[in-house]
Amino acid sequence: MDKAAAALAAITGTVGTVLAGKALEKKYSIRSDLAQIRAARRQGRHWEQLCKEFGDFDWSFYHVLHFTSGRNEYDEAFLFEDRSWTYAETRAEVGRLAVEFERMGIRNRTVVAMFINNSPEFYFMWWALFKIGAIPAPINTAITQEPFRHCLKISEAEFLFCTFELHSAVANSLGILKHNNLDTVHSSMAEWPANQRPKVGQAETSQYLFTSGTTGLPKAATWPTGYASRYALLPATVRSGGTVILARKFSVRNFWPDVRRTKVNMLFYIGEMVRYLVQAPPDPVHADEKKTHGIEIIYGLGLAEPVWRAFRDRFGVPWISEYYGSTEATSSISYSNVSNDEPVAKVAHWGPLMRNSWFGQDTFYIVRVDMDTGEVIRDPRSGYCIQAAYDEVGEAVNRIKPPLQRVHDYVGEGGTEATNKKLLRNVFSKGDLFWRLGDALSMDRHGYITFHDRLGDTFRAKGHNISTTEVEMAFLNHPHISSANVFAISMTQYGYDGQLGAAAITFRNGASPIQAGNVEIDSIRGLEQYLVESAGLANYAVPRFLRVLVDDDQAQEREQIGISDEVGSEYVSVMLKKLKTGLRKEAFSPANNDRMYWIEREGQGYVPLTVDTQRKLLGGVARL
Repeated sequence: MDKAAAALAAITGTVGTVLAGKALEKKYSIRSDLAQIRAARRQGRHWEQLCKEFGDFDWSFYHVLHFTSGRNEYDEAFLFEDRSWTYAETRAEVGRLAVEFERMGIRNRTVVAMFINNSPEFYFMWWALFKIGAIPAPINTAITQEPFRHCLKISEAEFLFCTFELHSAVANSLGILKHNNLDTVHSSMAEWPANQRPKVGQAETSQYLFTSGTTGLPKAATWPTGYASRYALLPATVRSGGTVILARKFSVRNFWPDVRRTKVNMLFYIGEMVRYLVQAPPDPVHADEKKTHGIEIIYGLGLAEPVWRAFRDRFGVPWISEYYGSTEATSSISYSNVSNDEPVAKVAHWGPLMRNSWFGQDTFYIVRVDMDTGEVIRDPRSGYCIQAAYDEVGEAVNRIKPPLQRVHDYVGEGGTEATNKKLLRNVFSKGDLFWRLGDALSMDRHGYITFHDRLGDTFRAKGHNISTTEVEMAFLNHPHISSANVFAISMTQYGYDGQLGAAAITFRNGASPIQAGNVEIDSIRGLEQYLVESAGLANYAVPRFLRVLVDDDQAQEREQIGISDEVGSEYVSVMLKKLKTGLRKEAFSPANNDRMYWIEREGQGYVPLTVDTQRKLLGGVARL
């Protein structure tokens, strides 16, 4: 064999070995599993180091920003619109706010509500509250009225801060911070000596986060300080000396110009945001959209498979990392897709090692659940929960094993009851404790995990978790509506992405047919405006579709099973449990005489859903 032939044979052998290695890795994921196991162990060692460093009562989240002192003084730390702050300037500005807060009477463990849009005020105020040991309670600025007041009540906030553009939306404010009342920044404000730090234990609350409630109003979940100190995204950016770039609001038109102007190389996303970018018309100035930005990786959640592929193909982002978690979860999972030949729209990939509790992870599981009742299914012999089979959709649960994993309790009236509903005991062994995440996931035979949908009384639309109970309560506050059943319609089956909210309602009886017809017309005409302005729903929570239930043959059935006419023609079981399954299946094409309406354009109210519009929706050609 001559040298050329030998070289060719060697190259061929090497290529064959590489290809075989890739095939084995794709099948068994050994390298990926080992990397995840090592990362988990590094995190464990990091937490142990934090315990040694912070002791029992020095767990303020402000340590993350204080870590940069003397390291990144003149590096750009924060950028907003046309303004920027170095790390030294950021700590000084935070210090100035901390001084003012203490003058106002805010102390360690004081709860402070924040009703503030994306802005420097939010960023600096958040850090300042951590610096003095206070507990921030940021409230979604899209909610108003009773949900807003409820957030203040259950968090027991003693102070409320808002910025000027939201002042009119805030009633009974406890404190309004005006920037021109603050002292001039001086260097000592950036200091944080050990003898002046607030005493905060790792099990104490770092902040309150409000989540969708099943009682009709938001719930306030605690974030233990020790858990917040391991929270990855913002601390990782700050501790590494990176720049946090914040936009006031997401804008499809301004997004790519902002990315180019600020030289962004990493993006945090939610799936809806990416979908809007994919659906936008081509850039009229830049023909090749893959070469107009410097984004190397995007990291986030909720990215559907067609959107994932379309975004990568159109904009050429080489690395997409999807994660799954929830506000109350004790851990999260993620999946980094760095090559085009790997499955997409997955939230994790575990090979045999990661699926083995002795070597891999032992905190996150998918268990069998009755999708109709929401109850977990247990083995009749052992009494323990059953792991979902491959490709079987089940509910995600998180192990709670202090001190590393702690319960994120709900607070306020009904908080203990709400917490207990999420706790699952004796799952795989006697005495173990898990947290129910309320999400439907599945794992295939290759270890790829897929998120499917929310379970129970919430659904996800427009990038938000929406409580069906909260929306139903908003409808029931209307003087002419007697019943409401809110549910989600999956739009994927029609060629769209995601799902949209829908409501089935009945109007109160007692009027003549003509009067009833007028009431329906008048009520529906102003219903969208009522739900937002009077009932306090966020715009994204208003159902896109509206179904007025017609009282037909169901009246006799209700009489036979003893259900009062007060229920109207609402879909209910004998136990008065609302049935959403049939409504979901029929979607916006009811099989009876029910009347359908929809919101064609946000802010313009409900209009009749015509046969032509139904045809366009079913064909996937209607503009949503």
